[in-house]
Amino acid sequence: MSRSGLVLVDLQREVLGRVGDRDVLLGACRAAMESFLGKALPVVLVRVVRRADGSDAPVGPGLRTGAGPLGLVEGTDGAELVTELADLRPRCHEVIKRRRGAFTGTDLDVLCRGLAVDTLFVGGVDTVLGVESTVRSAYDLGYRVVVLADCCRGADQADHSWTLDRVLPRMATVATSTQLDELLETAEQIRVSNRP
Repeated sequence: MSRSGLVLVDLQREVLGRVGDRDVLLGACRAAMESFLGKALPVVLVRVVRRADGSDAPVGPGLRTGAGPLGLVEGTDGAELVTELADLRPRCHEVIKRRRGAFTGTDLDVLCRGLAVDTLFVGGVDTVLGVESTVRSAYDLGYRVVVLADCCRGADQADHSWTLDRVLPRMATVATSTQLDELLETAEQIRVSNRP
């Protein structure tokens, strides 16, 4: 028996300040959340936060030291979920991450397995960072994965499109939230093309 769950990555005030089509993105995310919640399927909201002293910030080429690449200091307004989705928050699970992917250093895998979820629908911001990292880990952990393209955005449109068109289809089915009801009905039949 297959059970689906929705994972939305980094839909935070500070993060969404750097992407276009915010209202369209949030409308698609809200519709997906309401569809899952209406079917009593789990929704997981993943937020990235940093300690104020920056001690947990990633270090490396292209990354700032201190409070992290975007700030996103825990307890600040910018690190919070966008207000447009706040009314649905009490019905969702939440996971806090400190790296790009939603599985790295978190209990997301334990939560999903405890909820008997084996198919993950994924969306969020930034497509080439948080979403792609989460999809790669989910695929490696043996989940069937569906990326909801209209529930994803990136700071760079060319990178966003490349990832959706060329990278993610190697690990996931790429669809839109308008196909959600059909996909949920047939979730047990979803297969990634390169997986037997």
